Amino acid sequence: MSESLFGTRNRFFLAAALATYAAAVIRRPLAFSIAAGIGLTIADSDQMRAAKVPWKTKQNGGDTQEIDQLMNDVNKLKDDLKNKAHWEAGSFELVSGQIDEYIKQAKNMAGQRDVVGDNLDASAKHYDMVSWIALSIAGVMATLATLSLMGKINLAAAVATQAATNAGLQGLWERFKPLLMKVAVFAGATYGVYQLASLTSQQLAMKFQDMKIPTATFGATALGNDAKSGAVTPVAIKDPAMGGLPDLSAGTSLV
Repeated sequence: MSESLFGTRNRFFLAAALATYAAAVIRRPLAFSIAAGIGLTIADSDQMRAAKVPWKTKQNGGDTQEIDQLMNDVNKLKDDLKNKAHWEAGSFELVSGQIDEYIKQAKNMAGQRDVVGDNLDASAKHYDMVSWIALSIAGVMATLATLSLMGKINLAAAVATQAATNAGLQGLWERFKPLLMKVAVFAGATYGVYQLASLTSQQLAMKFQDMKIPTATFGATALGNDAKSGAVTPVAIKDPAMGGLPDLSAGTSLV
C-alpha cells in the first residue's frame, strides 16, 4: 500500500469519519464532542516535514543559503568601504559598528529560521502520534456504537448497554480533553515562533536601508542617505564650477 493511503492526514480523516458515524448512532452530547475534537486535530505531518526544508539553513539540512550569502556580501561591502572610500576622522568606525550589528542580527535570523524548521519537524512527529490516538479513540467509539445498537435491539439489555456506553464515553472524554489542550498549546507555540522569525526577517530587510551613515566618497561618487527616505544610496558629487557635472578628481568630499 502507498504511504499516501496511510499518511497522517488520512488517519485523521478515517478517525473523524468513524467517530462521526459512531456519534450519530450513540446520540450522546459527549460522543459528538469527541467527534468534533478529532476533527479539530486534523493535520498533515508530511506537509510539515516538507515545509521545514525551505526554512532551515543549508548547514542544518535545509535549502536556505541566502543568509550566508548576504553576510558574505555585507562583509565584502565593509571591506570595500574601509579600503576604497574616503572618510572623515572616526566616521568609518561608526559605520563599521552598524554593519557589525546588522551581521549579528542576520546570524540571529538564521538561527530563528532553523528553530522554525525544528518546530515543524517536532510538530510532524507530534501529529503522527495524535493521529494514532485519534484513530484508536474512534475505534473505541465504534465499539460503543455497536453496544448501543445491541441495546436498542435487545430491550432487556438496554439499561446495561446504555450505562456501559455512558461510562465508556466519559472515560474517553477524560483522556481526550487534555490531549486537545496540548494540541492547542503546541500549535500556538509553533505559530509564535513562526511569527517571530517572519518579523525578524522583515526588520532585517528594512534595517540596511534605514542605516544612518556619514558621507563616504568613492572618487566622483559618494555613499550617503537619500534626503526624502533616508535610505543608503550612491550620490554623485557635483562641482558647481563644472555646471553641476561630477568632479572626477579622486578624494573629493561632500563635507
